[in-house]
Amino acid sequence: MTAVRTERLLLRRWRDADRAAYAAMNQDPAVMEFLQGRQPPEVSNTFIDRVEAHWDDHGWGLWAIEVPGIAPFVGFTGLWPATHVLGYESREVGWRLARAHWGKGYATEAARERCASDSATWASTRSCRSRCQPTSDLER
Repeated sequence: MTAVRTERLLLRRWRDADRAAYAAMNQDPAVMEFLQGRQPPEVSNTFIDRVEAHWDDHGWGLWAIEVPGIAPFVGFTGLWPATHVLGYESREVGWRLARAHWGKGYATEAARERCASDSATWASTRSCRSRCQPTSDLER
């Protein structure tokens, strides 16, 4: 599967054209507040390479989010390995959006679609959960 459409979004594999926008997003202190802190472009590029390699090796991973007619790249969502966090084979719902696209419901819309679609391809999934930092204000 190379792309999925929701009502407003296109969830797709990453493109080289996404790299600059992703690196800029990772320099925004508000976006990175509850993550690993601001990241230099080389770290952002390495992450995209890891995501794409994971797709090639496993057939699932984090999707780039595009809002057709509005923005070619606004962030990412999808499932990512969480075995190292939980101690058993598992996946977590991940997302990150550029601040200009917060508050529009894009992350929720995309994650719901990915959870439903990706869980169907993973036989041992019993539920799809997302865990947030209790101190984060996700409704900014």
